[in-house]
Amino acid sequence: MTRTTLNNRRRCMTADLTHNGQRLVVSVGLDADNRVKEVFAGARGGANGDRISGDLDIGLADTCITVSVALQHGIPLADLGKSLVTVPAVVDGAECEVPASPIGAVLALAAEADADPAGWVGGGAG
Repeated sequence: MTRTTLNNRRRCMTADLTHNGQRLVVSVGLDADNRVKEVFAGARGGANGDRISGDLDIGLADTCITVSVALQHGIPLADLGKSLVTVPAVVDGAECEVPASPIGAVLALAAEADADPAGWVGGGAG
């Protein structure tokens, strides 16, 4: 597969996400067809939301790079997301499966953007 080359100037959307009490900021970059082709995430902490540098942040960065390369090589976002671990939960009174890991939550949020980039406002998964 050939890697998709993205425009230097492209649409990017950013949202806050909380997963198991951990605050994250997630950005997704879109190609010319408004499909998610890159994902960025970082941990936030403290009252003012300062960036946290540590194992979680490094793991998120490395995983997001790997996911972005896979997306740019044509691997569907849905295929990546459904391969990750989920756990049972009750959300808004309904039983469902939610991402078990922060990267799973990031991919779920990215999938929302991919499905409806015009209406995407971000949110929480997990």
